[in-house]
Amino acid sequence: MRVAAEYGFAWRPDEFDAVYRASGAPWAGTQNVRGKKVAQIARLQAVWTITPRLSFTGRYEHFKADTVLQRANLKSSDFWAGWLSFRF
Repeated sequence: MRVAAEYGFAWRPDEFDAVYRASGAPWAGTQNVRGKKVAQIARLQAVWTITPRLSFTGRYEHFKADTVLQRANLKSSDFWAGWLSFRF
């Protein structure tokens, strides 16, 4: 089994601009609040190789809203995923 963990911080460079998603769309209301700290992100992933051709991957991510998102009344969120891979 392989396990990987990651912890990161998200900041915005300009307090007078909105916070943008990966898609490029702004998060509603973030252009109206000041602050640079956007979020803290924790990720944990485990890959279990069941056989040489079959594996299961599980992932958990926690997105903790920080100053900017909290001031814009946006909340923290969690993401869980799992998938089975078969190679042929």
